[in-house]
This record gives sequence, C-alpha cells and structure tokens, in this order.
Amino acid sequence: MVLGCFGPARSVDRGYLNRDLIRYETYRTAYGETKSFRLGDGTNVALNANSTLWVPRWGFGQRGREVKLDGEAEFNVSHLPNHQRFIVSTSTDFAVEVLGTEFVVFARDQRRKVILSRGQVKVLYQPGKQLLMKPGDWVALNESGQLQRKITAEPAKFSSWKQHRFTFDQTSLAEICQLIQENFGLTVRVTDSTLAQRRISGVFRAEKPDELVDDLVDLLQVRSIKSGGTIDIQPLGN
Repeated sequence: MVLGCFGPARSVDRGYLNRDLIRYETYRTAYGETKSFRLGDGTNVALNANSTLWVPRWGFGQRGREVKLDGEAEFNVSHLPNHQRFIVSTSTDFAVEVLGTEFVVFARDQRRKVILSRGQVKVLYQPGKQLLMKPGDWVALNESGQLQRKITAEPAKFSSWKQHRFTFDQTSLAEICQLIQENFGLTVRVTDSTLAQRRISGVFRAEKPDELVDDLVDLLQVRSIKSGGTIDIQPLGN
C-alpha cells in the first residue's frame, strides 16, 4: 500500500486571481526559491518557495493598502502617519488586516495560517467573522472552515525558511512530505501507514529536497528509493 504524502493540486479561484491582472505587479518564486523585497510603502516582504504575490502596479490608493497572496510570505508592515491599514487577501473569504506589524501568512489549497510575531492583526474569515490576534498567536483555518487558535513561544521559527531551515515540532512524516512537495515540487511517498505518522522535532537545513530527505532517512533509520521525480520512503524491512 502506498500512502500519498504529496500536496494535492491547488484549488485556487482563478477568476479571483486573474481579475484586473493589468493593475497588478506580480512577484513569483519557483520551487526551492525564496525572495525578499520592499514595497513602495516601505513594507518588507519575504516570499517563500512556490508562491505568488500581487501588488498594485501604480501604488496603493487612499482607501487602503491591499495585496493578494497565493503561497506563503512573511510581512514586516510599515506604519504610515495616516494609519492606513494593510490587507493581505488570500481568497474571497479570508484576509489579514493590520496597521503595522510582523507576521507570516500561509495560503495553499484550502488551508490558511497566520502567525503573529509582533503588533496586532485582524483575521477576516467567512462572511462577517473576524478574530483579533496578539503576538505569539497561531491561527489556522482548515478545509472545513473551522478556525483553530494556539499560542507559540517562538513565532520566528515559522519563517525559518528564509534561511533554508525547516523547523518541525512533533510534525508527522506525512506532513513533511507534503511540505517538500509544496516547496520543491518533488513527490515523496511513504509506503507504510505507521511510518507516515512518525513524529519529528528539530531544525533541518536544506537548500535542495534530497538534502532534507536524506536527513529524515538517517534520523528514522529507513530507506529511500528514487524513481524519476518521485521518492518512496520505506521501512528497512520492506
């Protein structure tokens, strides 16, 4: 039996993302690539691999600063004298609104996460619902539309990908396989259901997917078999 641990194909509202393309400048990263840049208002952005950010081509208007994200990015938002709000939209029913702060937004498929390092942000989700976050808050919206809220003592670890580091805290091997697919475009499968649920904690540095897979293989004492663009992870006894 082979358990697919690769991320599902993105289910993105293309009508939403393709609307008014002429009005937006596009920042995009390839698999395994990250970029850092500054927007016209002074906001610093770090864009994770396999991500896209749309920014108004001719600057922000008077009513607010709004960008659109598909993927994952860290924002260090510049506070303006007129207190103009900054909005990160990920779909028609999920957005993050801030004044001046530092946070990470994750938006892939139907999954949404926000991790707040400092300041305050307001999460807008579903019609008419909102949640005010404080530093250290970790908020996730699952595929069923349910909002989860946790507290983390180390919000910075969620943007460790900027240094090509991957930080895991009791993360299942299945989840790590999905992360590898999303960040590097490499399909990794686990052939054993028990192995797929093994939990891993630690910090791993990897600029290429094979480096991360090799570290996992050594840690778990398993073996990997590569065939084309797919890697199977198996128990040693198989």
